[in-house]
Amino acid sequence: MRNYFLLYDEAASVNYKHLLKLYGIGEYNKKNRLYDTITYNTLDELTQRINDKYGKCISKSTLSDFLNDKGIQKHNYKYFSYDKDSKTIKLYNDFKNTDNRISRKFVVLSEKEFDFLVSQADNMLISYFLYIKYYCGASASKSTDFTADQFLAACGLCSTSGSNKQKISKYNSILSSAGLISIERKRDNNGHLRNTYRIPLL
Repeated sequence: MRNYFLLYDEAASVNYKHLLKLYGIGEYNKKNRLYDTITYNTLDELTQRINDKYGKCISKSTLSDFLNDKGIQKHNYKYFSYDKDSKTIKLYNDFKNTDNRISRKFVVLSEKEFDFLVSQADNMLISYFLYIKYYCGASASKSTDFTADQFLAACGLCSTSGSNKQKISKYNSILSSAGLISIERKRDNNGHLRNTYRIPLL
């Protein structure tokens, strides 16, 4: 059973659809016992490797743009490094590093969770589950509640958009049906109904 360790920053503007596919083809590094390295011969070959594993989902030009996107590094975390000369991609998923544990946040995904997310085409859905996973934790006994407005504001999305709030209602249904979350509605001290989220142990 493989777990996936993903740096997490809710405010980061990250294309998780592409990032997760890189994590999915990471090669095992015996030195630190992590799937944190990707080596390739050509971008054509790397593109084909991703498409062979996940279906035709990315073009060479899209992959190149993603790997060279400096915007992904404009926040606190660096998810990977890309060395064109050595043809190596280094994934920064070393959660065992003491400095990382202190200064950085990680989300740990089970195989079932990862396989579900990597199959999704909706980046906001992926971001939403990562938010729930981080704030609810991995324990079945740990739960929390938050509003759609809180999630949207934390991720820098428009919290006054009715469309965004409708999406979150849809995401709750999708994730519940997939068995990735359970939701219980409770009234807070002010009498407002709030969703309480729990992540089952998978």
